Amino acid sequence: MADDSSQAIAQIYTDAIFEIADEQKLSKIIHQELRQLAELMKANPDFELFLENPMIHRDRKRESIARIFSGHVSKLMISFLKVLAGKGRLHLIREIEKCYTRREDEKAGRITGQVVTAIELNAKEKIRLAEQLGRALRKTVVLKNLVDPSIIGGMVMTIDDTQVDGSVKGALQRLQKKMQLYADEHLKPQESTA
Repeated sequence: MADDSSQAIAQIYTDAIFEIADEQKLSKIIHQELRQLAELMKANPDFELFLENPMIHRDRKRESIARIFSGHVSKLMISFLKVLAGKGRLHLIREIEKCYTRREDEKAGRITGQVVTAIELNAKEKIRLAEQLGRALRKTVVLKNLVDPSIIGGMVMTIDDTQVDGSVKGALQRLQKKMQLYADEHLKPQESTA
């Protein structure tokens, strides 16, 4: 996972490529190419090491990028990769791809979320829940369903930075805290007067 400074730097590069791609009507193509590059880096650790290696001169990386990707990605992407290489930022491709996905979702009015349930939701339940959330948030909600039997029942939803815990496990934990607070306040041992 990238640290905060890497995320901030990746966001700056993302904003730049997103604006240019949007102006040139290449937004979807650039998004697809970023996704493919991120997958390529994940699948080929040696390639990722080459991109991240500070011992390999930036000019050599720029030349290699042009040679490797010419004819396989857009000219805009090659130019972007050369800029990243020149600044020593090629290692941020995966983080840039994540930021780009968020920007695309933002522009389209989409929001992604996660719902954790004790058993897997069927397709109809997932669609119904996404539609209900979409109406409430006035956005298109794309939900990912994770299964965690330890929550016993109910669900835990996370959208953006907001989490709503409607699970049985969460309710039991909240009840336990309330009971402990009550016990601490009302059931103190009587002090003896001697």
